[in-house]
Amino acid sequence: MKKFYIPIFTAVFLFTSLVSQGQNYNSITSNPNGYTLDDPRFWVGPQPPNPCTGCTIKIYSDVTMVHCCGFTTSVSPNATSVFTSQTPVAPAATDANGAVTLGMRFQSTITGYIDGAKFYKVAGMGGNGTHIGVLYNNTGTVLATAAFTNETASGWQTQNFPTPVAATAGTTYVIAVYFADATYTGDNNYFAASGVTNGVLSALQDGIPNHNGIYSYGATPVFPTNSFLSTNYWVDVNFSGTGGPDGPWLDSVVLNNSTVNVYGNTTVNVNTNLRLHSSSITLGNDPTSTESINLNDQLYLDLASNIQLANNNTSINTNNVSGNTIQGKLDDFLNPGFPDAGIYSYPITPNVGSTYPYSYVLNSSGIGYDQAAPPPPTVQFANYTFNCPGVIGCGPGKVNGPAVTYQSGTTGPGNYYGVIFKTSTILPVQLVQFLANKNDDGTVNVSWATSQEQNAGYYDVERSGDQTGWVKIGSVKAKGYSSTTSNYSFTDQLPLDGYGYYRLKMVDLDGKFTYSKTVSVSSDRNSRPLVVYSNPFNDMIRLKVNVSRAQNLTMTVSDLLGKTYINQSYHAQAGDNMVNLQPAVGSSGMYILRIHGESYDQTVKLEKQ
Repeated sequence: MKKFYIPIFTAVFLFTSLVSQGQNYNSITSNPNGYTLDDPRFWVGPQPPNPCTGCTIKIYSDVTMVHCCGFTTSVSPNATSVFTSQTPVAPAATDANGAVTLGMRFQSTITGYIDGAKFYKVAGMGGNGTHIGVLYNNTGTVLATAAFTNETASGWQTQNFPTPVAATAGTTYVIAVYFADATYTGDNNYFAASGVTNGVLSALQDGIPNHNGIYSYGATPVFPTNSFLSTNYWVDVNFSGTGGPDGPWLDSVVLNNSTVNVYGNTTVNVNTNLRLHSSSITLGNDPTSTESINLNDQLYLDLASNIQLANNNTSINTNNVSGNTIQGKLDDFLNPGFPDAGIYSYPITPNVGSTYPYSYVLNSSGIGYDQAAPPPPTVQFANYTFNCPGVIGCGPGKVNGPAVTYQSGTTGPGNYYGVIFKTSTILPVQLVQFLANKNDDGTVNVSWATSQEQNAGYYDVERSGDQTGWVKIGSVKAKGYSSTTSNYSFTDQLPLDGYGYYRLKMVDLDGKFTYSKTVSVSSDRNSRPLVVYSNPFNDMIRLKVNVSRAQNLTMTVSDLLGKTYINQSYHAQAGDNMVNLQPAVGSSGMYILRIHGESYDQTVKLEKQ
């Protein structure tokens, strides 16, 4: 499986604090010097911390999230095990009762990941016995297991689990190792007077609240519950307070309840692990800009996160265009042993012992999987090609917008969620007021207010004289994203004579649109803008056209099928204008007369006798 990491954020969070509450962070609008995301010079004002919680991050220029800077917290993440320089004193011994599971109760003061198990090998313990590391919760439920491989003749032996296990701060766990040959070492009274602490990790004191230095016999691994003289059997944990389930060697940038918006023909290269928790990334904050994310590492999405490609010019690319060396445990099914860029989602529940614990979609070969079980995958999605046909530059491993990630649902025994792409949804603009009023100078003020905007691009103001032929007379840029009242206005400098009708075309960032209701304004003049003296007519159409100012008018007469019988220009003077039209109309029936000018727009049905 693969993971998609978006380089965009490694730099962004130069980690000035552990948590940011509701902060806005804005990048520079041009980056000719190539500052990376972790460079303070890339930011106008404060730099986002890592993790970033409740943050709104706006990126306005090309940037790379570099694979360099790690992940900082307010607590040192260097404690990876309980024992450091301590070593056993007792020699090796073989228990006459046979195979045994030996363990230790421990806690961490911070959340992190339990990556694996360790035990110390002294002379006489041999190299052929089977050793199996097991992680239990404090009541005996197995959380992870792995058989030791590549052991050395002496010293600490370490074996990581296929899937690291998230550890909760202050929770007791039991790390244990099964010794099939019953040969091990142990020092008595080690936990009798106190526990052992190294940084954030602690082995608990014996009897507080349970025994420590624990064992149980059995032909297979079994939860250890017995204790003898508070003995330390030199079993330890491999713990990472940083880096997440990929191990401490990977950089991680974490967003919690945050949003990232990328603006203005911008490319973001993601060269490190990026994790989204209840967070979103949106590319394409106006209808025409070209934004892209090059995923050169791995990106995790939890079930409440998404990525939206909001217009037709946006894209996400997993072809590792920067040549970044990707680090990680999860491999491409097609190329085992070679980690690849990809988008990964978290399973609902851990699949303990699985080598492939994540669902993912879209690797550099363009393959999408919903990983419900170890390979071969049970479900393969073709949706990764969404919007690709006919798009220049589209190919394997690339998705063009508009598109949005979403969870595909549960499949298989592990209840995994896959991430696939679908059409970007129209996000709502809540229009609470739309008015048109005539000003004292004869202009018309069109005003509107929204109570909420998400993904809003702009508003076109359209006008008509008869509510059938609409003409765009102006455009106003939307705020885009807002949860408070936003007020807008537009002035029609040359309103129509007689009645003018107005409406809004509300266009989202992905180009989709909806219309508002229609409002009208009257010129309040005594003269009627159009009088038809002959309707029905035989040959001549006699009209009186009243305009507020001199202008050129276009007059057309068409039948109901759209065939035009007259298309005539007429220069009208301010006031009443008498006009005679003699279209080449043959058969009797219904016709449409349309007169259009700078301040004039009238349509009327005519009947030919």
